[in-house]
Amino acid sequence: MIIFGYGKLAGEVAANLSQIANKELFCLNKSNFPSIKKVEDAEDINVKIPLDIAPDSIVYFICSGEEKIAGGILRTLEKIKKAKIKLIYIIRDEDLLSEEVKKQQRAIGKILQNYARSALFEDICLIDEKMFKESFMPEVSLFEYDKVFSQTLAKMINMVNWLKSEEPFHSDIEEPNEACRVNSLGVFADAEEKIVFPLDNVRQKDVYFACSKQTLKTDTELLEKIKETLKKMKREEVKVEYKIVATDYEQDFVYLLYHTNFIQ
Repeated sequence: MIIFGYGKLAGEVAANLSQIANKELFCLNKSNFPSIKKVEDAEDINVKIPLDIAPDSIVYFICSGEEKIAGGILRTLEKIKKAKIKLIYIIRDEDLLSEEVKKQQRAIGKILQNYARSALFEDICLIDEKMFKESFMPEVSLFEYDKVFSQTLAKMINMVNWLKSEEPFHSDIEEPNEACRVNSLGVFADAEEKIVFPLDNVRQKDVYFACSKQTLKTDTELLEKIKETLKKMKREEVKVEYKIVATDYEQDFVYLLYHTNFIQ
């Protein structure tokens, strides 16, 4: 697996994810795109990518669409297209963007989603920066912001990846419909779903119960609690599936993975 960060904030997320998951890291930022004045200029710059990518390689490609270098995202993805690409697209807080950059960010996001839905990528996971901040890091200073955001998001991505791959204590999760390649993440805490993007037309919701071994051994009401949690998450036309995983943590957690086939 290779963790590929494209851009400043995405590169910081990628660096943290690479460290946590102990995977190879490669990043591109504006220093690789000298003298560009507008987003279109990045398309014309041929950046070397010295990666040994086999057809079965998995590449987590983390990017955002607000920088001028975002114009080079598709050309960069073209160079690694033989890999199995899993996109993570960070939507920057629009309250801090100009109208022009808002349009740029939205356009790039829709293009990437369309490519994912067409199966050119494995899938795309959408992260709304503003919503993420409100849900998971409400009291962070500006000085610490990028560091905390990057660490928190990387830990969430890594945890969901681990839960997906770990041998289950019990599971009924099946792969989503082939067309459902637009995803997002969340957690269930304090009796509510805390999401990182308001995904419309959710088709499947995977619920990962990360339970401590102590809980699995001693909580005689655990199954009823799980059933009650799943009942709260059921929605019309949404397939809800679950997986229970034993962990070495002292606390129990519930992570969510949402799937849809609709462009957001």
